Parts: sequence; structure tokens; C-alpha cells
Amino acid sequence: MGLGFFPLDQRLKVAGVSWSKGLQRLGTWLAVRTGSFESAVEGVVESIGVEVSKTSLWRVVQARLAAEAEGEAQLPPRGQVVAGEPKQARKMGLAVDGVYIHLLKEGWKEVKVGAAFEIVPVSEREKQRRLDQKGQPQGGLAEVREMVKATAISYCAVLGSVDEFEPYLWAEACRRQLPLCWDTVLIGDGAEWIDGLYQRCYDDAIRIVDWYHACEHLAGVARQTFGEANRQGQQWLDKRKNQLWRGEIEPVVRAIKQLDLNSADRDREANYFRKHARAMTYLEFCEMGLPVGSGVVEGGGCKGVVEGRLKRVGMRWSRAGAENMLALCCEYGSGRWERVWAA
Repeated sequence: MGLGFFPLDQRLKVAGVSWSKGLQRLGTWLAVRTGSFESAVEGVVESIGVEVSKTSLWRVVQARLAAEAEGEAQLPPRGQVVAGEPKQARKMGLAVDGVYIHLLKEGWKEVKVGAAFEIVPVSEREKQRRLDQKGQPQGGLAEVREMVKATAISYCAVLGSVDEFEPYLWAEACRRQLPLCWDTVLIGDGAEWIDGLYQRCYDDAIRIVDWYHACEHLAGVARQTFGEANRQGQQWLDKRKNQLWRGEIEPVVRAIKQLDLNSADRDREANYFRKHARAMTYLEFCEMGLPVGSGVVEGGGCKGVVEGRLKRVGMRWSRAGAENMLALCCEYGSGRWERVWAA
């Protein structure tokens, strides 16, 4: 939607909606897409020739955001099965992660972000780009061989605890009909809150620990043991990544246990891989046509939806303002902007 949607000769009636709703729609869109409410005010004045204050615009926009957030709070009960609904052949996934924003009087607080998406194969042309003539991945043995991509991505985000985030993620999963699909995945790092979410809500899905996070753990212990840019350390890391890719978790654990680290660090890292062994069978996941990376939530969700609007230079948010803006940014990022204004 561009500013041309609001022609100057339709100041009291915009595309069939009342002036009040037209102002809400324009002001809210500008508030989401611009860097500040000052910029949004300038956009309203330039587009429809009406002088409004930043405070007035914020009150109007906040009312719309609050209404949207309240609508999202009407959540479906988890675990209900509707009679007669067959399972679908589509593959669906959820990816979850967290990102911090700065709140007034509270400091840095975590926003938990979820992305729901459909899993589809990449094109033949893309397959050829990713593989060499021998069918090996371009750029190294231990790099990802997945041949799928995420599409039709939608988001939810909650500034709060796991308990507060859980029903919103479930609502998004239900909205996308994920519980009706045969093949579903939950992807994220190895954080305990993600493990708990999986066990409570999605234990019929396949739990996948993000490949890149797992490799970061290996790279971390390699740096601790061998130092930065050490050839021996790189050889150790390459071998462990190949073992990890093939699902050979016990050899990885034994190799970590043999490193010259303090016992607490060795045990922590070894237990990380042992605990998530079933969620790290990456070669098997790729053979099943499943993704092994959580970039869909890290890039599109955390960076695009949250940081792109709420974590710009110098930004400080009230809790209410951040919660309301998150609700709308998720709708915009999910391609549901028109639905927000349909009611």
C-alpha cells in the first residue's frame, strides 16, 4: 500500500472507510514502516493535508494496535481435534528464537518470536547451484545439504515469559493448520525453554536443533582448546562437524571429553550434544526433505519483524507501546495487513 491510496480529494472518505478509520490505517502503516512517529505525522500531513500532533496520532494508532492485540488474545484451546478433518500432506514447520529490546525503566527484555512456514523443495536450478557435479555441496563437506526452503511465512512475537508466549505460538500454528499436517517440525537452538515448549505442545512433531547453533558450540570449544585461527583446531572442528552431520553424536561427545578444558566446560558441552542427540540427525532430516536451520525466524522474525522496527539506534519503548507495536509488526510481516483493517 502506498501513500497514493489516500488522494487529497477524499479527505473525509478513504476508499469507502470512515475518516477515523482512514487516519488509523494511514497513521498505523506509517508508524510501522517509518523510523518515528514524527515521520508518520509528516506523512499524514503530506498525504491528506491534515495537521495532527504526534500525541494524537499515537493515541489513534495505539487504539488500533490494542484492538488487534486483544483479538489475537482470543486463542483456540490446545489439543482439540475437529471431527472429520483429514490430515494434510503438506509439510509445515515452526521456528522459535528470542531477541532483546530496550524498555524504559526496565532495561533489556527478551521478545520471544515464532515463525510458522510451509516446507517446499527448492527448484532444480537451485539444486544445481548448491551442488557440484558429484552431488556434493558447494563450499565444503560439512555444510548444509538441505534442498528445501520455507515459504508462506507468518510470525508471532510476545514480550514476556514462555508461558505467555506458548498460547500465541499455538494460535499461530492453528491458524496455519499445522496440527492437521502429517509432517511437522519445531526448529530452534538447544535452549531449555524451547525444549519445554516442544514437550508440552509439539511432541508429535520432529524436534530439530538448528545446525548452525550446534556448530557454534563445536567452534566454541575448539577456540577454547586450540586458540583462534589454529590449524589443528580447524582440523578438529571439521572432523567433528562431519561426524555431527552424519548423526554420530557419541564420537562427538567422546572427542569433547578428551579436550584439555576444565571439567565443567567439558561436561556442559558434552551433555548439550548427548541431550539433543535425536534432534541432531541432520543427514536423516535432509533425506526426509526437512530443513535444519532456523534462519527463517532469526532473519525474518528477530531481525526483520522485531529489530527492524523496535531496535533502531537510541530507541526506548514503554512496555505497552512495545507490545502493541509487536502485534502489528507481526501482522504486517505475515502479509495480513489487509485482514487487520477488514473489520
